[in-house]
Amino acid sequence: VYLNNMRNNWMFDKSFSVTNILTSRGCPYQCIYCDHSMWGHKFRQRSANNVIAELHHLKNEFGIDAFIISDDTFCLNRKWVLDFCVQLNESNLGLKWMCNARVNLVDEEILQALKKAGCITIGFGIESGSDLILNELNKKTTRKRIDSALSLTKKFGFKILTYLIIGSPSDTVETVTQTIELLKKHKLSGGFNYLTPIPGTKLFNKYCPDQNKLTTDELLMKWSKWQDYPMVNLTNSLTTQELIHLKNKAEMNLNIYRLLTLTFFRDLKAKVKKRGLKSVGLEYSFDLLKRKVFNNLYSSKLKRITQLRNKSIDPKSVQRILVIKLYGIGNVILSVPLLKNIKHHFPNAKITLIVEDRAKEIAYMLNSYYDCLTIVSMKNTLTCKIDLVKKLMSSKADVIFSTFPMTNNNISRLLPFISSKYIIGYPQPGFEKFYTHPLSFYYFDHEVILNLKMLHCFRGRGLSDLDDSLETQINLDVNHNQLLVIQKAKKKYKFVIGFHCGSRIDLKQKRWSEKNFSELMKILSSQYECMNILLGGFSEINLNTRIAQEINEGALNMAGKLTLKETCAVMKNLDLIITNDSGLLHVATLIGVPAVALFGPTNEKKNGPWGDPLKYTILKSDMDCRPCHAVGKPLECNDPKCINNIKITDVLEVVLERLGIN
Repeated sequence: VYLNNMRNNWMFDKSFSVTNILTSRGCPYQCIYCDHSMWGHKFRQRSANNVIAELHHLKNEFGIDAFIISDDTFCLNRKWVLDFCVQLNESNLGLKWMCNARVNLVDEEILQALKKAGCITIGFGIESGSDLILNELNKKTTRKRIDSALSLTKKFGFKILTYLIIGSPSDTVETVTQTIELLKKHKLSGGFNYLTPIPGTKLFNKYCPDQNKLTTDELLMKWSKWQDYPMVNLTNSLTTQELIHLKNKAEMNLNIYRLLTLTFFRDLKAKVKKRGLKSVGLEYSFDLLKRKVFNNLYSSKLKRITQLRNKSIDPKSVQRILVIKLYGIGNVILSVPLLKNIKHHFPNAKITLIVEDRAKEIAYMLNSYYDCLTIVSMKNTLTCKIDLVKKLMSSKADVIFSTFPMTNNNISRLLPFISSKYIIGYPQPGFEKFYTHPLSFYYFDHEVILNLKMLHCFRGRGLSDLDDSLETQINLDVNHNQLLVIQKAKKKYKFVIGFHCGSRIDLKQKRWSEKNFSELMKILSSQYECMNILLGGFSEINLNTRIAQEINEGALNMAGKLTLKETCAVMKNLDLIITNDSGLLHVATLIGVPAVALFGPTNEKKNGPWGDPLKYTILKSDMDCRPCHAVGKPLECNDPKCINNIKITDVLEVVLERLGIN
């Protein structure tokens, strides 16, 4: 599987069956950003014979035809490298390979030996084309040495990979331009990585000493986005947004050369052969036209946004507010504190709330917090997309709150046309330019906290402390036969317990198994005189039916028979509800029903119930791989052992404690 995944590796121009090997460990150099916690600074190396034997094994057993040497400093031991190349050449393995090297360790003799032994790609950690930055990073090299090494390597016909860093304390437009000019001189493309103080490095200890207070898991989660977003802005003269813009512009400037390579023309030729010249020509023409229209359309809007970036907002100037609250029932409920505070601090403003159609029922129930409700569909159809654009464009506002979770990128592009002033929210990486007040989120912040953070833009301008409670008045007066059933059950049974065994169709990995639910219900009904009420929507009818059939008596399936308001009224009469991480969990906390929540791949610290902690209990697996669900992305784990690792006995123990049963 690994070999198949590596077949089209970006380090080679051709498709190979390729794997990685290590010939040494440790690096004696002292670059301030490098993490040496794994291998250390002491350099030690395997024998050349031992490495050749491993390559024989990999070719004979797995059929590799290429390999990548993943050493920190491959060319450090000059004598060893020359000996290895001779032995590899004499082995007649016929393998192609790549390695990483420092520019001060290559010369004609080394490059000639590497070429003769089948090496076709060399990667250099150039980092910067500015001597000022190179000294700051303690690279122990110069721009002149880099220039010479690149010229020499190109002379021998190697493919050259460049690793670049942006965001050093002294980085400016000028220093980044020097890097671009150096690579352009050698007609090389490349991508920049943000300078990130990794825990344990000299850089981290110097600039982020306060982060040592965080746990290992918190550090891992926070630093996991280091390639997409500058986790810490270390520059002396650039704002975070200027740094992001500079990186994007630099990469675009460099990689334009990639379009002029043979790879581009080879891909173009393949497209023409498959679809015809006219079709491909129209595609490229339309793409160029689209880019031109896009640039002209947004230039003035983005200029206004840049002028207002991160400026404090006067609440008195706000007359129209738009709150975009996409996703499901639970997400809308977790926005209640934000809606309450907006209503309180902007009593004269007209508030429009936008929700998805799947959450419209809970939005109707929260109608005291807005003046106008707009319901949209996020289905991937042309009709739905046109309707979405129309509704958004008609919702003019002074301030837009684009709430957490992060807003769809297509909606982000429309925001500058909806608001005449301020856009506050959580953009996807790369879409910060569409927001006057782009916010970044910390993985362990709860969704309620993240929503309330948007009001910090008004701090010092008349807003007092914020109310983070879910307390709200909801009218649950309904007439339904199922309510009479519940009331009769409360007289017949000692306890009436609700169960939500389902979740959204595309998030089935969050579900505790049907077998576990049915076994738990059997125990509760047979041994503790409990009536089990199975709740859910239309999509969960079959699921609940299968579970109910496993129980002889003491179970009632209400899935698909109630509106959300009627479900809330039923839940209000329950002694307890047992549920997966779902919308009904948050409904329970909203209306004050005790809950036992089962969490698997999702993050209870971010998405868990909000409210009185005495009202709910969270049960979760202690597996190291959880939580694995990334914000704004589908659950990719097809076999979520974490949720079913929660034992029936553990759930039963908590339930009995909640019910006051010894």
